[in-house]
Amino acid sequence: MIKVVRSLFVLTVIYVSISLFLSAQSFATEKVDSNRDYLIDKLHRVVTNLAPADSARNGIILRLADLLSDRARYTTMRLSEGPCKTCTAPDADRKKALQYYHEAYPKVAEANKAKVLVQMGHLNQLLGNQSAAIDLYTKITAESSDQTARSEAYLSIGDIYFKKSEWSKAQLNFDKSIETSNNDSKGYATYRLAWAHFNQGHASVAKAKLLSILKTPALLSKSGSNQAVTDVAFHEQVAKDYAIICGANFEESDLKNIFEFSPEKKKLENLFAVSSELERTAKKKEAIIAWTFLYQNQPQPQDRAVAKAHLANVNLQLGKNSDALKDINEAFNLIAEAKVKFPNESEDARRLIKSSIITWNQAEKKKPSAELLEAYQGYLNNYGYEKEMSQWAVQIAADLKKWDVAWTIHKSATDKMILGKEAKTQSNDVENHLLLGIELGESSKDATILADAQNEYIAKSKTKSKYWEVFYQKTYAGYEKAENEEFLKSLVTIVESKEAPADLRIKSGDLYLDYLASKKKDAEIEIQARAFHKTLLAVKGYPGDWAKIAEKSVLNQVSAYVQANNLNAAWEKIQSFQAKAAEPKDVVTALKNKVIIAEKRNDITSAYAAAKDLSVLSGIEKEDKNFAQAKMAYYSDLKMDFKAALNLTEQLPESIIPADKKNLKLAMYSDLLGQNSAVYLKKFVETSRDQSSKEVAVVEIVKKAAISGNMDEEIKKQEKSISSSYKILGELAAMSYVKNGDKSYGLQMIDKNPEIKKTGFGSMVNNDRKLKVLSAFADSIEKMTLDSDMSKKDSQKKLAKDMQARIGAFTKLDELAADAIKTKDWTLQVVALSLIARESDRFYSEILSLPMPEQLSAEEQGEYMRLLGEKAQPYKAKSEQALAKANEFWNDSTWAASLNTKLSGTYAPLAVNEKNQLMKVAQDKNKAVLATINSNVGASSASIAQARDEKAATVSATEIELAKTDVKSEPFNISKIQILKEMETKNGNRAMVQYLEGRINELNTQTKDTPQGVR
Repeated sequence: MIKVVRSLFVLTVIYVSISLFLSAQSFATEKVDSNRDYLIDKLHRVVTNLAPADSARNGIILRLADLLSDRARYTTMRLSEGPCKTCTAPDADRKKALQYYHEAYPKVAEANKAKVLVQMGHLNQLLGNQSAAIDLYTKITAESSDQTARSEAYLSIGDIYFKKSEWSKAQLNFDKSIETSNNDSKGYATYRLAWAHFNQGHASVAKAKLLSILKTPALLSKSGSNQAVTDVAFHEQVAKDYAIICGANFEESDLKNIFEFSPEKKKLENLFAVSSELERTAKKKEAIIAWTFLYQNQPQPQDRAVAKAHLANVNLQLGKNSDALKDINEAFNLIAEAKVKFPNESEDARRLIKSSIITWNQAEKKKPSAELLEAYQGYLNNYGYEKEMSQWAVQIAADLKKWDVAWTIHKSATDKMILGKEAKTQSNDVENHLLLGIELGESSKDATILADAQNEYIAKSKTKSKYWEVFYQKTYAGYEKAENEEFLKSLVTIVESKEAPADLRIKSGDLYLDYLASKKKDAEIEIQARAFHKTLLAVKGYPGDWAKIAEKSVLNQVSAYVQANNLNAAWEKIQSFQAKAAEPKDVVTALKNKVIIAEKRNDITSAYAAAKDLSVLSGIEKEDKNFAQAKMAYYSDLKMDFKAALNLTEQLPESIIPADKKNLKLAMYSDLLGQNSAVYLKKFVETSRDQSSKEVAVVEIVKKAAISGNMDEEIKKQEKSISSSYKILGELAAMSYVKNGDKSYGLQMIDKNPEIKKTGFGSMVNNDRKLKVLSAFADSIEKMTLDSDMSKKDSQKKLAKDMQARIGAFTKLDELAADAIKTKDWTLQVVALSLIARESDRFYSEILSLPMPEQLSAEEQGEYMRLLGEKAQPYKAKSEQALAKANEFWNDSTWAASLNTKLSGTYAPLAVNEKNQLMKVAQDKNKAVLATINSNVGASSASIAQARDEKAATVSATEIELAKTDVKSEPFNISKIQILKEMETKNGNRAMVQYLEGRINELNTQTKDTPQGVR
């Protein structure tokens, strides 16, 4: 609600009127401040010296009260202009004046008392004693017949309530003031009444009241006289307020009333006021009408431009962007037509248009329109460069994807900033503008615009705050296009420039090297990376990566050379690798590559050295250390340094070599070193899943245990590992039997396990046992004879007993022979048959040789002899048959060779027994043959082997060493390994022969490693 308070002005007017009435002569003679002060002082002294009853006293104190009131009014006006050191406080004068009025009032003439009460009321009002003032004014309205005083009293009461915003009470008193006749302030009272109504929401009543004042000349004077001259200031105020209230309660006809009844000089101003009020209160349609009316009545183009600017703003609020743009363009034309600067900058059409465009922009911030862009373009075309307007125009064009337009606006702004009247623009503004151009180019994703923006910045930047960043961006664009390699020169420029930021120098170097990497130009990378590293070595923030990259490029070159099978070039290049500059993992890779390349070049010494360097490298991964040790073990093997090979192999984990293979290899090295390999063979048996290999290992273990004398114990430990390998168990049993005889654990194995007994080894042991039984029985039967001494007592009984025992022995011998035949063993059968033949013939002879009993007749003697013949003949026939069968066996041409082989083998002790038993039963010719078989009969298997080896040792130690040297110099030359193998074979070096055979097999199947790069 609009409130207009003018009570001070009214009170001052009333106060002056009363003062004139009471002391007209005083006002007529008033001159200057000093005269008034002098008079106040003089009258004050006079009053002080007058008796209270003095008849002159009342007139003097009234005069003094008037002067004090007047001075208070004057002082108040002075103080409103600024401090006044010599002035008396206004309220002090008013209080003194009130004191004098109170003293004089009782003696004042009745006709003048109302006027004095009015003056006292005004003074109380000014002192803030509103209740006292109302009481005084009420006294006048209730008791006085002075209509003028009554009207003034009602008016003053109305003003008091107006100030207190008690509008209805104010309205009541203003109405009474107007109704009272002889009202000199009727126009003013009507004006206040209008506002009282307005403040109560009676806008139409208020508007009518103000219009009645404007239409009534008598009311346009504060005196209210029809003859009075119009108060111009009051007229202007009423007209202006009417326009304001019309803004709150608008009708189109109000515009004509404002234009018709406003003072001539205020017509357009008031129309502007109502239009502005309508626009301010968002009465958009009414504002359009008002601004259009004003536009039509404005004589000057600059003023019409202002109206158009306002119309544009309202149309924007209505969403009529096209109409707004039309208004803006018309405003531009009117401004151009006016060719003058606007006196009122706040209403400058340029500022208004600018404000409208900015408001429009805010409304369309998320989605600007083409019309908005046109408005910005029009503004810039008419007014030239303006920082914010240009920037917004560029932004809007960019939002609309009109990149060419955006760039044109930006470029134009650049030219005006640098070359035009804005040439003195601060360099920072130019810098920011140029950087915005870069942002525009980036947003456009238009390579041409971005390149233009970059070139613009590089050429026109004064501070060059982002010179190197822009230079880098431009260079990077060349990198992305990759039309040629010119951008590489720019990258080098950045890297080498000490003025460029460190991070950009680093990025440029990285980009350069990345490009070379994409082209796989590792040789160039090596050179350039080392050069860049040297350049930036002392630069803060440089991490030193390029030195590492240079070394990576060396590794890549090495890998490429190897792929091309250029091992010499690869070896030469790997020598240039600088371990101190490289990453730890690349140092590992380089050493591994050295190992592999040297190995491929058959340079085992260099390979071993590289592997050793790798093995002692600190902080390496376990797998790399294992690799190094595995290679060192391998090269030690190739150099036939079996002690080193054994120690290194022993350290290798299963990830490098499976446990079984490792233990087998360790066993081999032990044998080659002349050490006991049993411990490794046992571990092999525990870890291997290859049953056939385990069987061989177990046999070797047992053989070695035989030397130390604990064979049976070892067999007990190992038999579980080959529990289903009956043949091998049989072999172990045979070895045990050979070593420990009838008390051996092997014999127990055969007896308790039928499967072992069925094996050839089991049969061999069993046959030997049978042969021993047969031999022992032969010894016992040989001792058996027939006692033919008839002179002894009971000789016949004794003879009968001997005969019976002898026959029983033959029965047993037949059983043993039958069992021997079942075995189908040649020796058993020959021995058994030969024993039968010999003993049968001997028994036959002994029977026939028995003495003739005494006291027999000749006939009895003949019968006795016949009976002896019958008794002996079967044994004769049996002997002949057995001998014939034995001779068949002896006639087999293979028996001698077979026996010779047995005597040379592992189980020679058993063969010796066979030979001995055969010697006992053989005929002379066969004995002669037996005598020639194996001159080492009876010697141990070890001594036999030794004798054999000594006989076969035809290669000298010198020749062996020379052959070994050849193999060491060319470890992958199979033919030289073969030569050494043949020599060792001749020398009977079984362990070495087995080793060389394995090495040849490995070389025939081996695939060498490939060196690593780092891509």
